[in-house]
Amino acid sequence: MSFTDAVFEQFHHVVEPESDCIYFFYCNVDDAVIDLLRDDYYYEICGRMVPLKSQVSLRRIKDDRNRIMKLVNSLLIRYVTVLYEKNVETWKDLQIEYEHYGKPFVGNRSYSYNSSDEDGIASLCVSFDSRCKIGIDLSNPDDIERFQISDLRDFYRSEFREIFTPGEVAELDLAFERLSRREQLQRLSEYWALKESLSKFEGFGLHKGLKRYAIEGPKVPMRIGEKRSSNAQSFTKIEDIELTSLAGHGPVRNACFLIPGTEIICSIMSDRKVVRVISMDAFSMVKFINESQG
Repeated sequence: MSFTDAVFEQFHHVVEPESDCIYFFYCNVDDAVIDLLRDDYYYEICGRMVPLKSQVSLRRIKDDRNRIMKLVNSLLIRYVTVLYEKNVETWKDLQIEYEHYGKPFVGNRSYSYNSSDEDGIASLCVSFDSRCKIGIDLSNPDDIERFQISDLRDFYRSEFREIFTPGEVAELDLAFERLSRREQLQRLSEYWALKESLSKFEGFGLHKGLKRYAIEGPKVPMRIGEKRSSNAQSFTKIEDIELTSLAGHGPVRNACFLIPGTEIICSIMSDRKVVRVISMDAFSMVKFINESQG
């Protein structure tokens, strides 16, 4: 069996066409992937998989690690669609369009998706069976720690006061009395991830501010996939997670968990009930592109 055939087989082992769940793919863009895509040949062959306008935008990013991360994130929807449709011509056929406030969607398919990246993790959440609303965000507690705020209450009372409602400020005041500093960082990051994923679900992103998305008493993010050992599979099913109703937001449902092996918080908003979390190998994606297009 060829490498590309093996990737197709692994993908369809974890993705079930008849399922009504949504799929969350994530990959670690580690130093090995960065070094591979610093090679002009591999960058060019992968870069040609995205539209010319996107290629130009990527070239304008001066930091090569950030540029490579954005390239990988741009490739994800195309890669999983190629595999889902079992057709390498999909690389050229897929049309990504944008709503008024910039939310992307697949113009010539009935698929829905949303993506996010954070600190070396690229991710994509997609529905293949029909159009539905999806919003995701990744948030890293270390990002807040880098502000070097001695009393983290200043983060929501002054530095970022404009994104929190009075009720959220009261909840944080009460919670911070019993939380360690690390737990405080996690709670603040969770609020950010929940609010931004909800804003992306509705299609506004940051354009209308985050204060409008009130969150009632967030729970501690779930830890998933801890017992799974690392392997060389292109795709590995981690866990199916139930999305639960989000208080005060009608049909919106949410899953909030930690990306396995990290402290990065992932929040997914959708009107679906189940999300399947799948780990994918970014190195394999580059190899697949090279072998299928070479």
